[in-house]
Amino acid sequence: MATTILQNPAHFKLRGTDAILVRHGRMFLAVGYSVLDNPEAETLFERGDEQVEAHAADHGYGGHWITPDEARELRASEDRLLACQPGGYPWDDWQREALAAGVPTELAQLGRAVMREAYQHAWCEELRDECGMGREEAAKGMIFETLEQPEWARSRWSWLLATDGLRVDPWTRAEGSPLDLEWTPLRHQWEDENFPLEDATGEAALRRDAYRFLEEFYELDQLAVISLTDEAFNRSQDRTTYFADFAIIWSPPEGKFHPRIKHSGVIRNRRDPAVTSSLDTVVFKRVEEGEQFE
Repeated sequence: MATTILQNPAHFKLRGTDAILVRHGRMFLAVGYSVLDNPEAETLFERGDEQVEAHAADHGYGGHWITPDEARELRASEDRLLACQPGGYPWDDWQREALAAGVPTELAQLGRAVMREAYQHAWCEELRDECGMGREEAAKGMIFETLEQPEWARSRWSWLLATDGLRVDPWTRAEGSPLDLEWTPLRHQWEDENFPLEDATGEAALRRDAYRFLEEFYELDQLAVISLTDEAFNRSQDRTTYFADFAIIWSPPEGKFHPRIKHSGVIRNRRDPAVTSSLDTVVFKRVEEGEQFE
């Protein structure tokens, strides 16, 4: 039987996994990059093959097309990681860099743990990137977060470890999807139990309120990354006011993983010291050139 000549050969990489789609006869399977060495597995398809995309969608997968060269580079990257010696893994290198930058030992160890689990437990692509196992700038951003907002980093990373990358309820051990919106109220409950605030009117409380307000305001899932920078606190006899620039980093759930800033602006949170509830929280959205307010 004549071999089909592909005009534009490509692999179909499954979104959120370190896997590509292959065909054995009439069966499609999700397998790791090592299958590239298996001559019996059909891994190359015509770019844009609707049958391949439809099969992936039927099994709950999105994805995007990558060239054979890109697939080989992904395989080489995985091989380099597997060839690391104890003490020479990326999470070990990150811990050394964090300690050298002044990150406390406890947080450096926690960051190392969350990076290691993100890779070894095959967390989704968004969380692997957030935890420094994707882009180099994300790994450097982890160090910045621990220095600027150590209590946030401690709570966030501990939450990801407790849920095994937003897949297991920390109380019931029931399984879920990282995309579920139910993770947000669960995290708030878990955070209040495991990281209670000593001062319900202090700076940490105002910062936590800001994170939670943005989650609700933009209806975010737990895969969106909220960054608060350039914080300022203004205290008077009647109230404490918190200001911060914010940026929400997000990647569309379809197609290629491509993190970008989806929302940005300034948040202001004012609290009366005599009560524990927020008096007034306002978001000033930043409009980029060419964009319009909804």
